[in-house]
Amino acid sequence: MKQNIAGIQGLAHIGWTTADRDGAMALLCGAFGVEHGRSQFSDQPYLSEVTGFPGCAIKIGFIQIEGDSVPLEILEYVRPEGERMRMALGEPGAAYLCFETDSIGAFAKK
Repeated sequence: MKQNIAGIQGLAHIGWTTADRDGAMALLCGAFGVEHGRSQFSDQPYLSEVTGFPGCAIKIGFIQIEGDSVPLEILEYVRPEGERMRMALGEPGAAYLCFETDSIGAFAKK
């Protein structure tokens, strides 16, 4: 694979922080019709380095949709416990997930 100037070769995963990893995993796995992905708890020292939060601890889950090469990483920060953000889509830093479907109506009925 050709590398760009920064040496980036592609996406490894997409991370989404939630207040309830297990609930988010159940909801998304049910919606996608996939098995519950790998889950883990980590408080490894490197997390404090990469997040900037001393003593960081995170519940982590991965969801892999069949045919998609980029997994969705679901994060629940245990330490420090996060605060819910109130952010509109038009604000810098806001994000959203967009999914492909043959029928949004059929998806919504699930």
